Amino acid sequence: MSDLARRPDGILVSAETVKDFQLTKGDLIRLRLQGVQTKQFETVPFHYIGVAKEFPTAPQDSFFVANQRYVTTATGSSAVGAFLVQTDGTSPGTVAQRLRSRLGTSAQVTDIVNQRKVIGSNLTAGGLILGTVAAVAISDMLVKVLTGVFDPPPDALSVPWTYLAGVIVLTVGAVGAAGAATLRALRRPVIEELRDL
Repeated sequence: MSDLARRPDGILVSAETVKDFQLTKGDLIRLRLQGVQTKQFETVPFHYIGVAKEFPTAPQDSFFVANQRYVTTATGSSAVGAFLVQTDGTSPGTVAQRLRSRLGTSAQVTDIVNQRKVIGSNLTAGGLILGTVAAVAISDMLVKVLTGVFDPPPDALSVPWTYLAGVIVLTVGAVGAAGAATLRALRRPVIEELRDL
């Protein structure tokens, strides 16, 4: 952040972008930003100075961190889309609640704990759905390939419901236990976590 403060046209980018475009410090990055007056997109030069650490509320694709004054000068707008608030150790939920009470409905406030829960549940649901689709597709293909081997051939897929129910119960239990352990660890003071290491 100190490098960003020293260089007005500096920009921090996600690690994904650095890898995809093989960036090295000092490289010129041209972004198209929309001007307030003209409503046209104009090319604005930036220089890559470092990697922005990703955080749970970051966009899922590439993102940038730049100096507000430089962007304001280029676009004519000082509007801010999002703030990332770092606290002094107060729990993120408490800080989020205080911000909600002050800002009312004029802003959407999310905290890192809830975002971690959302991301974790989305990944679990994406994995379960993808795994189910893959299993059905592979099983169907195997039945078609092996139809000539069996006499008589199978009419349809056989689904082991008892086994699947057991797997689902164990999976939900494991995810719940891991989530509970993670939340317990998040509630502990950082100094205690460091002592345990």
